[in-house]
Amino acid sequence: MNVLIVSDDRGLLRHVSRFLTTFGYETVQVADYQRAAEIAEAAAADLVIVDSDPDFAKALAFSRTVSGNDRADRLQILMLVAEASMGRLAEAMEAGADDFLAKPIVYGEVLMRLRAGVRAVEFQRRARRQRYRDPITGLLSSAAFHDRLQSAADSKASGSGQLGCVMIDADFLQFIGRKWGKEVENGILHQLGTVLGRLCDNRRAEIAHFGKGRFCVLLPGASVAEAASWAELVRAKVAERPLAEDAEIRITLSIGVAGVNRFTNPAGSLLAMAEQALQSAKASGHDVVARHGQFAEETAVWKELAAPGKLFERTVAGDVMVPCTMAIRAGDTIESAAALFRQTRLGSLVVVDESGRLAGTISSEAVSEILPAEAKRAVGEVMARDVEAFPEDASFERLMAYFAENDCDLVVIVDRGHPTGLVTPASLASLSQSPECPAAPAQPSMWSHYLEIPQPLTVGG
Repeated sequence: MNVLIVSDDRGLLRHVSRFLTTFGYETVQVADYQRAAEIAEAAAADLVIVDSDPDFAKALAFSRTVSGNDRADRLQILMLVAEASMGRLAEAMEAGADDFLAKPIVYGEVLMRLRAGVRAVEFQRRARRQRYRDPITGLLSSAAFHDRLQSAADSKASGSGQLGCVMIDADFLQFIGRKWGKEVENGILHQLGTVLGRLCDNRRAEIAHFGKGRFCVLLPGASVAEAASWAELVRAKVAERPLAEDAEIRITLSIGVAGVNRFTNPAGSLLAMAEQALQSAKASGHDVVARHGQFAEETAVWKELAAPGKLFERTVAGDVMVPCTMAIRAGDTIESAAALFRQTRLGSLVVVDESGRLAGTISSEAVSEILPAEAKRAVGEVMARDVEAFPEDASFERLMAYFAENDCDLVVIVDRGHPTGLVTPASLASLSQSPECPAAPAQPSMWSHYLEIPQPLTVGG
């Protein structure tokens, strides 16, 4: 461990460094706080001992600079203090100090606090190594890949400025895990990572496993066409031979390809573009390579089709109704209606006359209110008669307009007077989430202009 010791007191620098060297620490002694900050920023130390006397403000400024620099591992800062007041300690902690040493120095305490600092540094390094490597494949983790992507975007090494990105999903991996076990699944992932590494002839390529069978490959200097050609090679190689010992296990890949020129487009959008391309590949039936924007014409056609009022312009009430499979006759008793409600757990029932034609509706609440006093009373005496009925060929537009203009929670669909189905705002709301184009962001409800209710709609019951 390298220890940076910072103090205006040159005698203190000599004594502390001699003591630490005896116990195996490498030391750097600096009497100038600005110079010490530059050394710390250059990652020339693992721990810092900074003297807060005689200039406490200067020590605080140094600690803020050191703790706020852009090092991968945060430095552990131990501050020497002569006046250990609560106010000063609080200020020092806010400035980034991790621990304190009282003056005059007790060398045994220095050694103890340094050992604690060493453990913290080692823990940081171990956690960082684990965070940057996927334990199954040994490849970069998602966090590490994002860092490498940013470095590639900022790099001036590539004259062309091209950044190619290939996102890969092992098709139906979850089913393989369920059938053959997690050990087989992890073995396939490890083998797939090995194959990807072997096929990366571009030495600057960065390969990561994002988890759950998703891999991402960054190809600096590669155009979209070059990245797609490489992706097709990967797909074909994996498909031609098994990655598991059991020959029955066949692995295919869905692959999305995207690319940007870092001089003209932000590299931050590259992963999102590759993800959209991957979704297009999966929507195309898996085991295929798709490029970002490859199906732009289809997307435009779908958006036009799904425009408000167009997608359902040929839809009629018979298409969206819930079939009416059960009704009660007007002459039946309230007791019979209650039994039917208990059996079906419905909220409302259609009431028909002797010929089977619509007569009205009755709710479970209405039945509960008059039981048991009027159990033998006829349903026709208490049913709601003002029921709105629509023929099966009534347009969807007409239904939506009716619900928008009336405080009504149910309409009955009829065929020559006989009830055939029910439509409620809730049943229509279940359709109100706009179908998404592959790799397209969610659109607002396509008929939110009919119903002035917050989106998204919640379907009840």
